[in-house]
Amino acid sequence: MRALITILVTAALVIAGLTGEASSGNTSPGSKCSFASAQLISLPGKGQLGPVLTGTIAKGRRHHVLVADVMLNGANHGGSPTQYLVALEVNGVRMEPSTDAPMQIDAGQSTGAAHPCAFAGTWWLDLDDAEGMFPGAFAHKLLTIKVLAADVVNDGFQSPTDVVTQISLAARMEEK
Repeated sequence: MRALITILVTAALVIAGLTGEASSGNTSPGSKCSFASAQLISLPGKGQLGPVLTGTIAKGRRHHVLVADVMLNGANHGGSPTQYLVALEVNGVRMEPSTDAPMQIDAGQSTGAAHPCAFAGTWWLDLDDAEGMFPGAFAHKLLTIKVLAADVVNDGFQSPTDVVTQISLAARMEEK
């Protein structure tokens, strides 16, 4: 059964010609919010964070906090342990709560059939504080929100064990 799953996932990747986002939706740029999603994402491997999904908001505003919710749905198909790293950044600055280190999600170890792994988290960034630390980078500027992710154990490069089946980003500015 595991061999069949591996063959089907590999075939889907080849057919899709996967180099990043195979299937996606995006509302960017929004005026106060942005929504993006993608399917069949091949994560960078060996714990090296890379951008896997991006959304934009047209203009950062003073007296606002940027809030971003992320959902990641993956599966361990291969029998080795799977761990994902996830972090968010806006205009190159990491969002709270993981400004120093990314969140680590343990998907466990699969010994046969696919072992599902789902994760949801919320990140935030006070735009006034960010503007104070990086003048001219946030107030009245395009906000580019990037979901950064990696597979800690595997080597990436579209192996069936490295594929995240769904990822979603919902970002919005909220007045303080």
